[in-house]
Amino acid sequence: MPCALCLQPKSIRECGHCTRPICKNCVHYLDKEAFRFHPKPPKTLTKEIYCSDCYAEHVEKEMAKYQECLERAPAVVLIPKATSHEVKRKKNVVVDVKRHLDENIAIMHMQFLAAWDGWNALLAFRTESKKVRNHGYEHTEWAASGTFAEIRKRRTRL
Repeated sequence: MPCALCLQPKSIRECGHCTRPICKNCVHYLDKEAFRFHPKPPKTLTKEIYCSDCYAEHVEKEMAKYQECLERAPAVVLIPKATSHEVKRKKNVVVDVKRHLDENIAIMHMQFLAAWDGWNALLAFRTESKKVRNHGYEHTEWAASGTFAEIRKRRTRL
């Protein structure tokens, strides 16, 4: 079957979304780490191979939204303990992330989730490490937890 985009006679792959045959020159690959912190990636982002039409229509929009949120994430304030006058409103559910190989990545994941949901602070924030041994190989796994909140930045000294 020829490639659906450039009409070359040899198409080796097919698009993961629309299942059209495409050649290796027309393929767009999506790295599994591209949406690493996304809380619930849409089904359109779970495929690895896309044709250029599907990539432009489905992946690029989500990628732009994800990157914009990733840029806002470092601005999320981490507060170990907070008094009530600082907090404008908060989510009463403790959110946690687990199984990260680095503490900074666990913190960034929590900041991303807060920014994704529209919050600007993490209250009662903490990180924990756990040593994991696997047949002579040892590494540390990090977990982070906290409560999403919105704080008044004018009154808060950080």
